[in-house]
Amino acid sequence: MKLNQLNEMKLEFMITEQQQQLAIDLINQYHPYETPVYDLIQLTREADYGLGMIGKLTQSYNVPDFVQYVKEQLNMPSVRFIGNNHSTY
Repeated sequence: MKLNQLNEMKLEFMITEQQQQLAIDLINQYHPYETPVYDLIQLTREADYGLGMIGKLTQSYNVPDFVQYVKEQLNMPSVRFIGNNHSTY
């Protein structure tokens, strides 16, 4: 019997429930072994609020400008704001 030694890697990603079957199909299609190993862990959100940060701003911002400022400072492609769109920070 011949033993092969291969490097393994672990991938983690978040998908929506609607994408679950597509992800499984793609794993099975591209996995180099006959039987891939994967875990699907459902994430539940128990709180009605997101991750918060506290800091001091050097100037006041209206909501659209503040969201744009956060996107630029954190180098994020998108930011979700929930609250009063007419507030000033």
